[in-house]
Amino acid sequence: RWMETRLEICSECCGLAISPVAPELALGDTLQLTANRPQGEVVWETLNDQVATVDDTGLVTPVDEGRTVIRATDEAGCVAEVQVKVFCGLVLEVQGDTDLIPGEIVTVVASDHQGSVIWDIDNPSSLEIAANFGPTVHVQGLAIGGATLTAIDNVFCSAFVDFTVNCPVGRNLEVD
Repeated sequence: RWMETRLEICSECCGLAISPVAPELALGDTLQLTANRPQGEVVWETLNDQVATVDDTGLVTPVDEGRTVIRATDEAGCVAEVQVKVFCGLVLEVQGDTDLIPGEIVTVVASDHQGSVIWDIDNPSSLEIAANFGPTVHVQGLAIGGATLTAIDNVFCSAFVDFTVNCPVGRNLEVD
């Protein structure tokens, strides 16, 4: 009778746990979960197969960005859950400043991408790129204004960097 009123104590007795505790997973990767201290066989399930799937060994495969709960249930009925975050793996690194002057060139490198990378600029009158494909791109400031540089990889993962093009500081403008 006492156990029925103190379910939190009973659940602690089960001992089933999942590791890692707070996993994050990039699209294109997989993650092996481990059921610790199970009583017998473990059945794995995902609560959102639109974000990630899990096989009968605890191997998680991402489907789309987001969060889902992966649940393990052992033969004794003990349940453990872990929240898995699936994120787009694409990361952009600007080798220089995002505040440019006309004519200035910086390099942007994409990492953790899946397949090839395609680049796009939303304001080509302010910013120019040397080529729109490949993991590295050279960005040149053209005219005063702002522009967003976007990279998209083969699994439609995207990342962006905002640039501003300004007049050089301390430049004296002469008026006739």
